[in-house]
Amino acid sequence: MLEREQALEEEDEEADANEARLMEELRRTTENNRHIPSLTALKTMLPAKKKQPKLDFDEPVIKTLPDRVIIQHIYGRHHEDDPAASVTKLRKTHAYLIACDFSSESMSAIEWTMGTMMRDGDEAHLVVAVNGEEMHPSGRGRSPTKELENIAVALADKSKAILRHMLLYDIKLVAHAVRGRIKDVLMTMSLDGIHFYVPHPKVAGAGIRHSISEETNQVA
Repeated sequence: MLEREQALEEEDEEADANEARLMEELRRTTENNRHIPSLTALKTMLPAKKKQPKLDFDEPVIKTLPDRVIIQHIYGRHHEDDPAASVTKLRKTHAYLIACDFSSESMSAIEWTMGTMMRDGDEAHLVVAVNGEEMHPSGRGRSPTKELENIAVALADKSKAILRHMLLYDIKLVAHAVRGRIKDVLMTMSLDGIHFYVPHPKVAGAGIRHSISEETNQVA
């Protein structure tokens, strides 16, 4: 009989101890809930979102030579303190040369190269080669250099419009308007370590005059 009463007392003590622990946990939970931070405070406690570089173009750098006009842009430039910038510098970058005659085939080739081949840090060199007789008829009275400038501006604007749709960073976009035969121009530029790419046979042959005339007429 005494053993039974002792066992009951032990059970009661254990129940009281469990109840005391539960009450203590409930008290702590209630106390913590009184100090839940506001939404504004929570936002300040969260880690700041990584700021992505603005996908836009730097101011153009224009270089004028006796036989060519070159317009260079940088697209999506990383800040120097951005970790992604150092990653881009570590990978092997590539430079692509794309011959252009302003035809729809040329524009498709530029879009395909930018969207499929290019990665962060790469370069796209777009080149239009123009013989003297291929200058726009309305260019009479304007200097040959001015005519090349009009072509380079048209080429840069077309390629920028395509690149704006690409999620790429630290891209060097260079538009070249060069006086000379397309074969000679491409051969000279491909020797400068540029990855050589010709979009379609029409660029290396006839038919360039009409396309160039249409584009330069828009920027004249």
